[in-house]
Amino acid sequence: MKKSIRSLFSYRIIICPVIILISCSKNDSNFYADGENKGLAIFSNTGNNLLTCFVGNKAWRTEDRITFILGSSGPRYEIDIAKQITNSPMDTLRFNWRGYFTPDRNSFGYLSLALPIEKNFGLRNLAAFNGRRFKIDSTTGLFSFYSPTGSMNLTDGTGNIYFHKVTFDSISPNFYIGTISGIFDADFNATKITKGRFDHNINSGNVWF
Repeated sequence: MKKSIRSLFSYRIIICPVIILISCSKNDSNFYADGENKGLAIFSNTGNNLLTCFVGNKAWRTEDRITFILGSSGPRYEIDIAKQITNSPMDTLRFNWRGYFTPDRNSFGYLSLALPIEKNFGLRNLAAFNGRRFKIDSTTGLFSFYSPTGSMNLTDGTGNIYFHKVTFDSISPNFYIGTISGIFDADFNATKITKGRFDHNINSGNVWF
């Protein structure tokens, strides 16, 4: 009996640290509060993996970027950038941000921006956005915002976006890395998104072409 207890105790000592290591995760998002805009992060271009803005008068931010350590899952990204092939003369480049109204993490939703792009737009063309400002209207793109738990569905938003810094290039044949940061605002008539700022590291895991 003593031997069985000793064996079980030894087994638990060995297996528990393994379980703990597998379940460990790392938060790759950094929130540095803006002292003049409560609930928002300061504007940055250092790869803080975050977007914050006011939707109406409520602060909204993206979820944390999480990297799982020793587990089978890859990173959980707060932004996805995807090229959508269409039957029209132009394709669509879509930016999707996942987040919530603070401090209610259950108010999960999406902020999206769709931009028309040439058919031959490729991964390296993202860097051409560096330092460019776009006026968003029905012909140059659209914003949308969806928060099912907050009963808010905003479509066909106009506005502005300025890409302060965009880099994206390959470091190996099948892997690209870069950064993207900037500011934006969107107008949905009765509801407006203001003080928007974003700052992300991007790579082949969250850029889908």
